[in-house]
Amino acid sequence: MRFIVTKPRHSERTAGQLGKAYDSYIAAIADKPEYQSASEAAFRLLHSRPEPHIHEAVKLSETLLSKGQAASAERYTKQYLDLWAKEPGSQRLLAALLEYYAVAPLTLETLQTQEWSYLQHLAASAPALGQPIGNIRVACFDSFTPVFEHFQARNLVPAWANDEWQQGAMAGMLKRTGDLFREAGKFREALARYSAAWALAGDSEAALYAASLLHEQRQLIDSNGQLFDQLVQGIFEVKGIQYSKQDWPNILRLHTILGTIFEQEKKWGSESNSHSAIFQWRHAIYAEEQVRRADPKFPRSPMLYMKLASAYRDTGNGSVALDLYLSAADAFVAASNPQQARVAMKQVQSLNMKIAPAAQERIQKLDFAIQELSSKPQA
Repeated sequence: MRFIVTKPRHSERTAGQLGKAYDSYIAAIADKPEYQSASEAAFRLLHSRPEPHIHEAVKLSETLLSKGQAASAERYTKQYLDLWAKEPGSQRLLAALLEYYAVAPLTLETLQTQEWSYLQHLAASAPALGQPIGNIRVACFDSFTPVFEHFQARNLVPAWANDEWQQGAMAGMLKRTGDLFREAGKFREALARYSAAWALAGDSEAALYAASLLHEQRQLIDSNGQLFDQLVQGIFEVKGIQYSKQDWPNILRLHTILGTIFEQEKKWGSESNSHSAIFQWRHAIYAEEQVRRADPKFPRSPMLYMKLASAYRDTGNGSVALDLYLSAADAFVAASNPQQARVAMKQVQSLNMKIAPAAQERIQKLDFAIQELSSKPQA
């Protein structure tokens, strides 16, 4: 039997060379982001091709953003949009622009004038982007009531509701505009955006921002506590879904959100009260144990023990708090973090209680371990 070896076509060879060259430019940006030549070379390489390379263009933008080169990310993303806005998949470039907006030093006025003018021009030139851009207008400028259910958020911005990359980009934009409205003292508008980011994409930060705003401005925007209850109930419902799936990383995340919220409200509670900090931090620690059982490389979070210890301390249960602070210190030592281990040990001292001999011995061993760890040269 004869085997015929065919040579790659010219277009295939060219595509392969393009990929290698482009990857080398991206690597150069990641290594030395302050050098503009690699960014310009990557842009020109894609620009010179007759066909669109949207995936690669998004990769360039994301790399620049990750390295703090926001101005370059904006420039190239907009230039790619000008080139390929009419092409299939161009919404991914629009998502990259939202990711830039989410971290850029913008103001509401800048968004409403300069950036919205650009987006309107883009929508006029590329009808397929009309609905996604219309949804951006809703997120940035419209007044809407806070939403806490996923279907409500989907109805609010349907063009950004299907895929994770869409939801993530829009959630980042909603959080950013929420921050801008909060800074402007428009707390109801800020809350609407934080709640929508949580409801759309399960964004943990957005949920905590919403809870913080409701705590700080309760008399102004939630005097009867109804919105706070809706937010908490929504988080509990999502957590129930994750328990049904035994999705322990997400269960851990949701217990942490709820623990933080109830801690902020000073609802210390008990092991049996689900609407309390003690209950949530205890279950967060258990969830982390389940995650680590499946993945031993998953890093421990000693702060969970610190949080639970402080909750017990504030309920007057010093003996339990003592044991948990020592467990936190031990975990910080295991993580080679003597600074935080010392913080945990200072909390032990602040309990101002009689300590049993066994606990004293444990304290001495930890003090020695912290000193030993501190004396090691830093890598």
